[in-house]
Amino acid sequence: MHHYNVLHDSFKKKAAHLTLNLLKSQRNDNTRNGGIKVLDIGCGKGIWILDMTNTFIGIAILSIFPNENSHLSNTGFIQCNLINEIPFPDSAFDFVFERFIVYSNFSNFNVLKPGDYLEIMEYNVNYYNPGPIT
Repeated sequence: MHHYNVLHDSFKKKAAHLTLNLLKSQRNDNTRNGGIKVLDIGCGKGIWILDMTNTFIGIAILSIFPNENSHLSNTGFIQCNLINEIPFPDSAFDFVFERFIVYSNFSNFNVLKPGDYLEIMEYNVNYYNPGPIT
């Protein structure tokens, strides 16, 4: 397991590198089956989705929170309440990506196909006492 300190300038680059490697691996495994299907839970403005869609061909990415500026043919947006189950059948996705969500409804991860990939990225909220400041 890799841990990255959010305060480092290289955090975004390292996190994106890990995700890209996972997607490359998954895409290579499934290219003969017509590509892979990716779910981004809590995408915000959809920056990660748009980057992945432009980087990889043959990946259909569906997001939970819509981005009105996105009009890509292989990207769809659906808004729903994450506390409830998301509106997809079990085993519908090859890769599920979730980041910076305080509450995860783990039943949402049933949409992931068995043996495929789930990536959860969260802030490290563990603060350590360095001792007296005096």
